[in-house]
Order: sequence, then structure tokens, then C-alpha cells
Amino acid sequence: MKKNLSIKSLFYFPVLLFFLCYLLVFPQESLYAARAGLLLWFQTVLPTLFPFLVLSNLMIQTHAASYITYAVSPFLSKIFHVSSPGSYCILCGFLFGYPMGAKTICDLHRLGEISTKEASRLMLFCNHLSPMFLTGFVAALLPFPASKSWVVVLIVFFSPILGLMLSDLCSFVFFKDKNDSSTAPEYFKKPSSSLPHLEKLRFSLIDASIFDAFETIVKLGGYIILFSILSSIPLRIFPGHPAALALACVMEVTVGLSKLSASQLPLPILFPGMMALCCFGGFSAFAQTASFLQKENLSSLRYFKSKIVAAILAATMSVPLLHYTR
Repeated sequence: MKKNLSIKSLFYFPVLLFFLCYLLVFPQESLYAARAGLLLWFQTVLPTLFPFLVLSNLMIQTHAASYITYAVSPFLSKIFHVSSPGSYCILCGFLFGYPMGAKTICDLHRLGEISTKEASRLMLFCNHLSPMFLTGFVAALLPFPASKSWVVVLIVFFSPILGLMLSDLCSFVFFKDKNDSSTAPEYFKKPSSSLPHLEKLRFSLIDASIFDAFETIVKLGGYIILFSILSSIPLRIFPGHPAALALACVMEVTVGLSKLSASQLPLPILFPGMMALCCFGGFSAFAQTASFLQKENLSSLRYFKSKIVAAILAATMSVPLLHYTR
């Protein structure tokens, strides 16, 4: 343990020292990048995500989410092989985007509503960019008519689902217990026929939900500012180099998509690259998600691998689908 700790310290120390030196040597570039990250958080992330964080917390604490999942779980459970609470994670992840999917999964896992195995499986496809962001921001960066934005949503949503299908297929072929005659996964549960009683909406619950939402949203802002500064480092040290552009793009997804769009790459290269970045989400989104997963002892490495697979699948899918954007 001490040996592993010393090796990690030897790796982290020069990275942190380099980051500190960059802040001191290039204060103007650091200030500009930090200001850009702060504005992104204040103008976009805070007003968009904060109400959903408060509402989701209240729905979970008052058991109102159970009434929503009761209606949709018969459909979603059969398609994705998840429990009834797991279907609520799918709804939040698909509709609200980063990091609502991961936050909801970890909240329900902490409350014992979903198992560790189901939480790990849900993380493979329930935590990605929201449809509002894809249609309102990403599609606007591409030279497509607004009516073709469905192609972007289709690629970003279906790529992780396809990755989940491949993961399930590999698990079935290579790791299935030959003596196990059951076909349903152990985390699959039929929706309960009874619903819990709704909790009274008290001000203490509202206060706790607001406090939890603020803690989450402030933490996200910190990650966005840090990775906005990190994205400026390769462009400042190696200006104009393609590798520097690629490294800056994968740091923070919003900054990266804007830089890719302004790079004047040919569309057959630009479109797969932007779709891959949308599915990967950037290291900032990964760090935000990993902070939730670490508290619940869920695997960040498995989540990271699923994002790499989804990015590869998105880039592959975008090549034939580019024809439908014209």
C-alpha cells in the first residue's frame, strides 16, 4: 500500500507543480480560461441544471419518483433489464444530461433502491449530454439545417446503448455460468404492484434538497473552471499543433466542441470527431462523474472504458449517417 501510494505521489506531484507554474507564468491566459469556465457555469450550467437537481431530490425523498417509474418501468424494464427504480435513472439520464444520470444512480444506490451491479450497468448508458444541449448547442455548431438535429441526438443516445448491448453479449458468451439456468440478470426485478405512500412535502425536505443541489452545482463549477484552464495549456505551449488542439478539446466538452467547430476541418472528419467527443464527454465530465462514483464505491474505470467504446461507436455511426444531414 505504501509503495503504491509513493508511486502515485511521484506522479501527482510533478503534475500539480507544473499546473502551479503555469498559473504563475501565464496569469493572463489562466485568468481568461477561468473566466470562460465561470461564465459557462453561471450562464448555462447553473440555471439549466439547478432546478432539475432540486426537483429530482424532492421526488426521490417524497417517493414521487416511484409513481413515475410505476408508469414507465414495465416498458423500460423489459428493454434495458433494469429494476423499477432503475427506470427512473434512465429517464433522468436521457432527459437532463450530465451529471444528472450519475447523480440519480448514486442517490438511489445510497438509499438501497438499486444494487451495486445494477448501478454499474446503468452508468454505461444513462449519463450523457442532454437532448436540449445536443439540439440547441451542438447542432448549431454544425453546418446542418435545424431539421437534421435528430441525427446528432440519435448518434449520441444510441452509441452507449449499442455499447451496452455489446457488453451484455460479451458477458453472456464468455462469462455466463453454464450451470445457471436463469436467463434474467440478478438485478432485474419486476415492478412492484404496490406504491409507497407519498411523504409530506416539508420545508426541511426542501431545504435539504436545495443544499444538496447547491453542493453538487458548486462542485461542478469548480471542475469546469479547472478543466477550462487545463484546456488552455496545450494551446499556449504548442500553438497550432494538431495534438494540442486534440488534447484541449477532450478536456472540457463545451470548449472542445467550440474549438473543433472553429478548426475548419472538412466535414467528413469534423462530424465524426464532434460526435465522438459528445459521447466521451470530456475529462471534466468524467471527473464530475467519478466524484459521485467514488462515494458509492462504484468503478470509475469501467465507466471510463464505456465512454471510450461509445466514442468509437459514435464516430463509426456518424460516417454513414452523414449522408442524411444533407
